[in-house]
Amino acid sequence: MKAWGWGAIAIAMAIALAGCTQTPEERKPKKAEPLDPVRVAGRMAMVQAASVAGDQEEVSRQMSSFQDEIRQAMRLPNPSQRIDPEVARSAVKAMPGMHSVAWLDRDNLLAIVEGEGLRSQKTIDAICIQLEPLGDTLGVIVNLKTRAAHRPEERGTLSRNCQLAPGEAALFQKKRKDYDPPPEIVAAFRASQKAQSDEDRKAQQESQRILEATTPEM
Repeated sequence: MKAWGWGAIAIAMAIALAGCTQTPEERKPKKAEPLDPVRVAGRMAMVQAASVAGDQEEVSRQMSSFQDEIRQAMRLPNPSQRIDPEVARSAVKAMPGMHSVAWLDRDNLLAIVEGEGLRSQKTIDAICIQLEPLGDTLGVIVNLKTRAAHRPEERGTLSRNCQLAPGEAALFQKKRKDYDPPPEIVAAFRASQKAQSDEDRKAQQESQRILEATTPEM
């Protein structure tokens, strides 16, 4: 009776997990989540059911998955699933809107996009999804820059670990420093540009007035 109870729980958990599967349109990158007591209980139920059934292969698979969940909760990248740098670079370079892609170090991937509209968290999501089949994306920080940026707000770097929220880092992982213009600098730049434009406009108006005053009427 006890074994049947564990099996029923395992089946229920499997159905629940299957129901959480996202459609391609809704797909988001894999995220490193804290341990969920319900998922842990379900995982242990699956292990128990497989053990009672004598399925050691399934026991091993479930325990391996459980270890992965613990590692992700600790934000510890899996060294045995490190992504091949060149394969990853080629995969990202083939994505629409990419100008160039390079590794800054073993953790930081730099992608330079063609337009400011592509320097976004949505693009980072797309890159991370592209990298997921290649290994553990918890070991990857994506850094986005805009090619030929002209305005101060376009010159910074948008960075994020694939599986974490902006500003968070995996264990033993450090984000590369980059200069992002502070708001007051951006505001000062805009003000100076506007002042310069006003001055140019006044100068042009004065030149036109002088020209009209000194040009004989036809």
